[in-house]
Amino acid sequence: MTNYLRAIDSEDWSILTVAAGATFLFVALTLEYVFNQLPCALCLNQRMWMILATLLAAGGLAHNPRLGIYPFLSLISSVVGVGFALRQIYLQITPSAASSCGPGLDYLVSNQSPFAAILKALTTGTGDCAEPSVIPIAALVAFVMLGAGAIMQWRN
Repeated sequence: MTNYLRAIDSEDWSILTVAAGATFLFVALTLEYVFNQLPCALCLNQRMWMILATLLAAGGLAHNPRLGIYPFLSLISSVVGVGFALRQIYLQITPSAASSCGPGLDYLVSNQSPFAAILKALTTGTGDCAEPSVIPIAALVAFVMLGAGAIMQWRN
């Protein structure tokens, strides 16, 4: 199996990474717009990092798949996304941590809160982020897969 994985070219890993990222983003948008599951602050942040990781993989494919900076930056984006997914999982399993998160993002934006408060809510989460859901676990798996694709692209 490892010989088969090594036989896959750098361009193929780029295509697989872009396809996986696009699939995960499609699922996230479907959950939001078809099933009316509004994203919380950490979900929005995870989506942003997933878009960035996917665009960097696509940029590497368009520019030069053998250039190592694109997979490296895609890997960094995936690692940051893993951090936000783990933060949301932590908020979901620790009720005392979730109670100190503060108001939701929609409240902060509608009351014209300072930009620093909105940025803090995006990075640390809000009370909405603690609602039980499998979405952060799926995002964690997606980021690990994107990171693995970036590593394989980088190695080739």
